[in-house]
Amino acid sequence: MVKRGAKDVGDICNLETFNELPVAVECKDFGGRIEAGTWLGEAETERVNLGAVAGVVIAKRRGTTDPGAQIVLMTTRDLVAILTGTRP
Repeated sequence: MVKRGAKDVGDICNLETFNELPVAVECKDFGGRIEAGTWLGEAETERVNLGAVAGVVIAKRRGTTDPGAQIVLMTTRDLVAILTGTRP
């Protein structure tokens, strides 16, 4: 995703829910310690900046480069928004 100055909107563009609502994604390549609170805060800021229904974090796991085996972190609110298309 192209940087927008102080208004970061995430690291992956054009990700949408089943009903075409935008989702902000923050990607992390970390050294082993998950900083869930900090990262979820960044995803929430990017969600607001993008005007997205949800914001999620995708964190790379050590020992695997398989994209499908990485970790996804989100709040329950974001999960509900992705599944229903409505942010509680």
